[in-house]
Amino acid sequence: MLAVIFDVETTYVTVKGEIPEIVEIGACKVNLNAYDPGETGKDCFQCYTFPEIKGRFGKKTLKFIGLKEEDLGQVVPFREGYDRFMEWIGSELVYFCSWGVDDRKILLEHCKRFDLPQSWLNHYHDIQRPISQLLVKRNQMKLKDAIEQAGIEKEGRLHSALVDAINTTKLFVRYYDQLNLRAVMRG
Repeated sequence: MLAVIFDVETTYVTVKGEIPEIVEIGACKVNLNAYDPGETGKDCFQCYTFPEIKGRFGKKTLKFIGLKEEDLGQVVPFREGYDRFMEWIGSELVYFCSWGVDDRKILLEHCKRFDLPQSWLNHYHDIQRPISQLLVKRNQMKLKDAIEQAGIEKEGRLHSALVDAINTTKLFVRYYDQLNLRAVMRG
């Protein structure tokens, strides 16, 4: 069984009620059958997707996610990004994890909006709460603070979906044995 630790970044929203759009998907795989804490970030996925409602990237969004104007040629429509993500995941049984529930919620919303399958997100666990509890006995920590508190060397610039997925994966593999996910994954 695989764990896929994912993160998404969205358009920068400034108006109340404005719907954020996924503009980047990042993820890392961890083989739970041959679990090795040293294997963090070896099999990763990244894809930038075009905001279809807004029809363009705002300057704040570009700055926030670190996408440079010269890299806009690698951006694809969300459906294509979704298809690439599904192909990368493959057909093996996968358990999905993220740092907080917002990434799952926005992915589910996009699947509904674009009429795409969403049952693949049924095997899901928010690892922010249990790791925050382990580190500081609180239900919620920022990813940056959790990395620092755990004594893990931060990878790259935060707020890139791929970098956040890699950093979350580092936390996942560090605390995997203490998360009691095995029982949940069988269910």
